[in-house]
Amino acid sequence: MSDDTEILEREKLFWSASSDFYEQWVAREALFVFPSPAGILSRDQAIEGIRTGVRWSSVELSEVSVQHVGDAAVSVAYLAQAVKEGLASTYSALVGSVYLRDEQGWNSPFISIHSYDSLKCLTSR
Repeated sequence: MSDDTEILEREKLFWSASSDFYEQWVAREALFVFPSPAGILSRDQAIEGIRTGVRWSSVELSEVSVQHVGDAAVSVAYLAQAVKEGLASTYSALVGSVYLRDEQGWNSPFISIHSYDSLKCLTSR
């Protein structure tokens, strides 16, 4: 499996996997940036939210861009369309993640998710 395929498969799993997956693959110093009201969360805060919340049942990634920065870093950006039980409509978000390679493989120290609908509102002013 190529690095790009491995990273994109892992990225999709971040939407639906359990908190155990996050414990394994998110770097200790990770930051998560979400739309308001969540805001900026530490790894532990994000994992606690995943542990107690409802996970996404499906996600589709489009407009995917994978950029390698040397041999040990990769940035990923895409448009996500996700579905969750109890949510009336599909959630759309622009997402950016950074992965660093260590002795265990690719870990993510930074994930940023921006509500696509919020961004459309900002650019239409």
